[in-house]
Amino acid sequence: MAKQTLPVIRSLTKLRLKGYRCFNEEQIAVLRPLTLLVGENSTGKTSFTAMIRLLDNAFMKSAIMNFKESPYDLGSFDEIAHKRGARGGQAERFSAGFDAFVMSNQESKLYSFDVTFVKQKTIPVPELKVYSHDKALIEEHFTTGEVSKIIVKTQRGAWEKKANNQRRIRNNISFAHMDIRFPTLISYNISPEELSDFIPLGPDGNDITQADMDAINEVISVALFTPDKQPHATAPVRSKPKRTYNTSIYGPDPEGDYIPMLLADMASSSDLKGWHNFKDYLESFGKEAGLFDEIRINQLGRNPSEPFQVQIRKYNRGYRGSYHNLIDVGYGVSQILPVVTELRNQGTGTFLLQQPEVHLHPKAQAALGSLFCSLVKDNYQVIVETHSDYLIDRIRMEVRDKTLAPQDVSLIFFERVGLDVKINSLGFDQEGNVVGLDQDGNITEVPTNYRQFFMEEMKRSLGMN
Repeated sequence: MAKQTLPVIRSLTKLRLKGYRCFNEEQIAVLRPLTLLVGENSTGKTSFTAMIRLLDNAFMKSAIMNFKESPYDLGSFDEIAHKRGARGGQAERFSAGFDAFVMSNQESKLYSFDVTFVKQKTIPVPELKVYSHDKALIEEHFTTGEVSKIIVKTQRGAWEKKANNQRRIRNNISFAHMDIRFPTLISYNISPEELSDFIPLGPDGNDITQADMDAINEVISVALFTPDKQPHATAPVRSKPKRTYNTSIYGPDPEGDYIPMLLADMASSSDLKGWHNFKDYLESFGKEAGLFDEIRINQLGRNPSEPFQVQIRKYNRGYRGSYHNLIDVGYGVSQILPVVTELRNQGTGTFLLQQPEVHLHPKAQAALGSLFCSLVKDNYQVIVETHSDYLIDRIRMEVRDKTLAPQDVSLIFFERVGLDVKINSLGFDQEGNVVGLDQDGNITEVPTNYRQFFMEEMKRSLGMN
């Protein structure tokens, strides 16, 4: 029997939102390996990325859905569900979902996950979770935050099993722990006999067959076993530079407070080749961005556990300048260093970045765009909230110059419409021109308001407004 490997999400392809924050009607966004989020302030870009991270938690096994996890604090239900204006009241529920390619046993298949939330006291709790693949799906229904019934469906029919009131499952436990109440759903290759207590829905319901169970197993295998590696999210403002750092226990954080300790550990480790490779990566970006040519860890004692400094230096016409402490060279380097370091250190996966261009001059913003394009080739998925024309233009030029495929990048334009926000999915053609995208990623017309948005920004930059 072939060994089964743990499934892992390779790439999100769509995000669905309804009744959530400023998104009233259902909005569907096309996501690609590199996705850029653009639009005016307070049009839901950060709420958009926050929901991606939250959905990942809801989809993963044993994950607790934390609506206040840093760097996103979505608040209580009343602050999350869409408000229809002073007299319009508030939505009683909100929903979100995604489509994603999942790699399992050397195969990449498209899965969908959707969840609907209702209010319990002050917090959102699931009312319904739906996992689906191809022609099969599993519905997990909740009552007051606890699973009340499971429904499985295929093309041939639907079957239901209701919960035992004495043995309910709590909200933060999903399919991974269904053996508490549904032991028959915990293994692969379920036989029809094992689901004999599932009741057909409808008066003409069919008995479940092996073909039905094969289809349902495709869904169960991912719902059960997807590893719980979160997308890595960065805060819009990273940690302030310090003149000296002390070694300490550290772990990844949205502000990048741990980055100096990480670099110091790498520099003092026995893996000198690994450190020099990482150092070369940082210096390559620093040169391209015009920020620095060299970076080093300056130990202030003989023992690696003693205080240290992070220093950089620039070259000028072949002359090497002096090393300078991060705190003495402006905010740009200290703000981008955590982002660039984490992109390499965390390995492939999904990254949610808020305004990574903060405090960077135009050349550095453009270099950041090229860095994102290079990551696409290494199976990264980078979703970037940005206000930088320079970053977007560099990516557009990478497409025009054939170093990035048009199908690997999307541009999500957030358009204010009254009290609501509409999501427009855009992309680039082979020449780097902006094109519209429908829900399936096919090319359509560019929304008029998108062109107007950037024309107004250009006029403003030229002092014509």
